[in-house]
Amino acid sequence: MSYALISSNSRMNYPAKHYYYFIASLPDLRWDVEVPFPIITFLEENETALSPLSDNVNDIILLNDLKNMHDYIKVQCADYITGLKRSREAMDAEFYEPSLFDKETIRELLVEPDELPEFIVSFLAENKEYIERYENFDSLYAAYYDYLGEKDSDFFKSYSLCESSLRKVIAAFRARSQGLDMEINVPGSDEITETILANRTASDFGLKNIFPYISEMVEVFKEDTLNREKKLNKIRFSFLENFTGEDPFKEDCVYAYIFQLLLLERWQMLDREKGKQIVSNIVTGEIS
Repeated sequence: MSYALISSNSRMNYPAKHYYYFIASLPDLRWDVEVPFPIITFLEENETALSPLSDNVNDIILLNDLKNMHDYIKVQCADYITGLKRSREAMDAEFYEPSLFDKETIRELLVEPDELPEFIVSFLAENKEYIERYENFDSLYAAYYDYLGEKDSDFFKSYSLCESSLRKVIAAFRARSQGLDMEINVPGSDEITETILANRTASDFGLKNIFPYISEMVEVFKEDTLNREKKLNKIRFSFLENFTGEDPFKEDCVYAYIFQLLLLERWQMLDREKGKQIVSNIVTGEIS
């Protein structure tokens, strides 16, 4: 990848004890506790330590770029899509950080994406119109997690599997609630998919013994959209929090920590913004 947030110019082969001390020095992260520092501060202050891991760290940050691409595509489709209630200005103002690309570069890459990873290039080539990209963007997120799962890392393989399973369960709940064809909306031949299809009328899709978060998922889909998304991310955080791998002081735990920071910072920011809006509504008399 030509663009990078963490540079690999000063790569060093750190001994195993380097990561032991580095990971041991990191403050614990908790879902309901304010992050100890912004993720951009963490990345900047630890750039030397993270340099040997730069390719993988940058691929984690790439998720924010996909979200920024998604938002930009939504803006382009805002006049044609029922349900996009926010104004173009509000959507255009949103920008996930840290990111590998700035807003203008993302717009350029959506036209000429040659420097992006192949899975993104392929998606954009197969979906040339903005409306096609909007309608099929979930497949790009799925391709991203498949891309991570191909890495030689216990963490990325495990997180890719967790995310893939989570997305299949989400698709199953949505298909059932909207009366959609389950086979079309939950494709695949893996154990999760086959169990869902065989138990499509069961409240938990028969996943109790093979997907540890299914009980939480059943409750999640009783929530409104914002709280649903927040609780889904809490499930992701729980997986990351419990991940140790074969060695709890290996670099895999650094990757899990960065993903945790991304989740926490995003949702704590949304909580603050929601609080500000409530105060604003009280002041203007919109709610009691």
